[in-house]
Amino acid sequence: MKEEGLHLALMHFSTRILQSLAQGEQAVSLAEEICVFAESVLPERIASMGIVDENGRLQILAAPHAPPELIQAFSDLIPGPHAGSCGNVIYRQEPVVVGDIPRDSRWDDLRVQAETWQLKSCWSWPVRKGKRLIGTFALTGLVEGDPSADQIGLLESCAALAGMVLIHSLPLLRQEDENQRRLYRALFGSVEALIQYQSDQEMQQSLCASLTNDTIFSAAWIGRPGPDDYFEVMAKSGVGARQIIEARPRLTQAEDAPIIVRAWRTGQTVLSNDTLSDASLHHWHALFTKNRWLSLLATPIRRGEELWAVLVLASPRTDTFDEDTLGLCLRVAALLSRTLEEHDLKLRIHALQMEDSQLARTDSLTGLPNRLALEEYLPKAMARAERHERVVALGMIDLDDFKPVNDQYGHEQGDILLQELAQRLCHKIRESNYVARLGGDEFVVVFEDLDESQVQHELGSALARLHQAVESPFYLEGPEGGVMIDMTMGVVLYPGDAETPEELMRKADAAMYHAKLRKHERVQWWVLGSVPMEEPAPEGPFDPFGSEAQFLLSLVQPHLEQVTDEFTRSFYEDMERDENTLE
Repeated sequence: MKEEGLHLALMHFSTRILQSLAQGEQAVSLAEEICVFAESVLPERIASMGIVDENGRLQILAAPHAPPELIQAFSDLIPGPHAGSCGNVIYRQEPVVVGDIPRDSRWDDLRVQAETWQLKSCWSWPVRKGKRLIGTFALTGLVEGDPSADQIGLLESCAALAGMVLIHSLPLLRQEDENQRRLYRALFGSVEALIQYQSDQEMQQSLCASLTNDTIFSAAWIGRPGPDDYFEVMAKSGVGARQIIEARPRLTQAEDAPIIVRAWRTGQTVLSNDTLSDASLHHWHALFTKNRWLSLLATPIRRGEELWAVLVLASPRTDTFDEDTLGLCLRVAALLSRTLEEHDLKLRIHALQMEDSQLARTDSLTGLPNRLALEEYLPKAMARAERHERVVALGMIDLDDFKPVNDQYGHEQGDILLQELAQRLCHKIRESNYVARLGGDEFVVVFEDLDESQVQHELGSALARLHQAVESPFYLEGPEGGVMIDMTMGVVLYPGDAETPEELMRKADAAMYHAKLRKHERVQWWVLGSVPMEEPAPEGPFDPFGSEAQFLLSLVQPHLEQVTDEFTRSFYEDMERDENTLE
């Protein structure tokens, strides 16, 4: 599973577990759900959750896919330096990763069990309530190997969820049920808010609302310093949150600065479990009294590597922020930071995709839309014409006398001419019209929103304006400086001349070719394909010096030029060889 998909799956699964805890579901069934989820991500491993009993021994609480004999073999485990991965977690009070059980001394006390069940590796993570270790979460495999960074993240997340479940499974660890459920409800609502919304503002506002919806918190807000060093409230919810906007804490170095300022200044979580007794907050006692903010916490929110904002939570009770609550608040802040980073990553990926898409549809030489872009644009233009009962005209352009420019000035200067021509064409059409380059010296112009009864008049005006693009010289680096070229266009209409984009392009190309053949005889530089063509005259003798012969010669001339030099050299070499032979 890819990192982004794993993170999203973990967030959805965490929501499910937290919601179940808030509803009072049995801890054992939830422990089994966590194991099954871990195994769905790593199907080659067996997940297990252990709990430390009152005698300090490890009992297996859940291992849904382990054989009963295996569970029995590892139950009632006494922790120690050779008591396997889980026994070492309790003994050392830290994660233990064993990637090669047969050769690792930490499994010496369990060597028989490991060989019987052919266990090769076991990764075990501590499950805590605050600083106290209350259990383990482990992934055991029949193959050797250490966990990847993503797999370690999975272990950490499952161990955190296991901690919440284990607290419910031990009577001596239970707190007051209602407060505990409200605490989980706050975390569940936070995760749901971060999953559900896409924009920054919606995400922040929904998060603040969820943190104050029937939870232990009476107010929540997110703020950051503005250009004037006064904190701007980006999202808020709960009792008295609006007054923060009016109070506007200021970024200062004073020791009695508000806790949101201290959290921003230090980049650390700052809290007060009795605000009215906290002398460093005396400037704000009136506000705290009015809104019954008796406990306050401010924790930084990072976005990437930068400090981005501060999340502030208020409670109507003193001593609210014990180890469990503090851990929840830090988890919410971490979730928000991670979600914002993923949101930024998606935006960057989307921007790159848009950039790649644009590049794929842009002619690299002129910056005009290319053939792919035209193929996507044309059906939409035709649909608009049909919807509004208007006419679309498509003109295929081919430049006249462009090849001599390349021959005399070089292809680099020819490219410069094409670039300038592209700019001129764009300046000579309306914004609603469209210019694309197909390649070489071929361009396409699309005219939209033409009146069917005035098509030829409107086209005549538009094309006269378009032709101005070649009525002034192009100044290139070369012997003559200013260069004049002309162009030929074939124009077809929709509806009328064609019914599909492909047919429009084909007929426009045919009309342009027809005009090109008769460019020395025509009275205008474009021909409208919808105008009936004259009946061809009966074929007479082919004139080898006529216009058609000249046009056909112009088509093959580039190929002839490539072989002329080689032919001439070879011809004279053969003649010289024949003369030497005769002598």
